[in-house]
Amino acid sequence: MTAQELHNAIYYDGQARAMRQACIDRKLIPIEKLAIMNTLEVCDVVSKHFVLLGIRDGGETILLVEKDKWSEANKYIVPLHR
Repeated sequence: MTAQELHNAIYYDGQARAMRQACIDRKLIPIEKLAIMNTLEVCDVVSKHFVLLGIRDGGETILLVEKDKWSEANKYIVPLHR
């Protein structure tokens, strides 16, 4: 997932705030730097640490998995192809 793809998936301001909070909670970037970053820059940081698992509820929920836990999470994913 690229920063632009993640940015395009954000439909609501609350999602952008939640993404910033995830950066703070996981100490991905100093708060002082995060405060002056635009949403696309935050998406860039997030895309380096997370994998986009999916978008559901008509775009209201964005599901991310930490890259270092992706192999573990992948055990529980069942892909359904058409």
